[in-house]
Amino acid sequence: MVSGSIALIGYRGTGKSTVGTLLARRLGMAFVDTDRLVESRSGESIASIFARGGEDLFRDYEAAALNSLPETSGPWVIACGGGIVLRRENRAALQNLAPGRIFLLTAPVEVIACRVSGDARSSQTRPPLTDLSLEEEIRDVLQKRDPLYRETADHLISTEEKKPAEIVEEICRLL
Repeated sequence: MVSGSIALIGYRGTGKSTVGTLLARRLGMAFVDTDRLVESRSGESIASIFARGGEDLFRDYEAAALNSLPETSGPWVIACGGGIVLRRENRAALQNLAPGRIFLLTAPVEVIACRVSGDARSSQTRPPLTDLSLEEEIRDVLQKRDPLYRETADHLISTEEKKPAEIVEEICRLL
């Protein structure tokens, strides 16, 4: 049994929610997806929050959701929204919640684009962050976020050409 929470970070489409669900089941832990937590706490979809108040409002809700986790029973397997690392206080909160157990899930831009474009829920609930094409947006956003992901993460795992169960096994070996 793991004594504390585990956090999965990375760009959308890298497998955080799928792997997180399986990992929580495997370890007998509670699972939380910060995007779903934002939606349940606000009563709105992410797209609606963005439309109403832009990315800043969404990031406020995201920070509040993350900061609510220590007040509830845990430990957690936390699948974090892709941009959670943009705020310094969120990076610090993650490092406090899951010290030594923050896993950065990665995949090449083309793989992420294929996964995201094939996920109807993702395209319906998550608005584009730029006016660029999907692959260009992923490249652009990753260029900005990658240093923050790497600064925050304790472990890096490529999800390219791996089944979710294989990624779970890799994480378990690193715990």
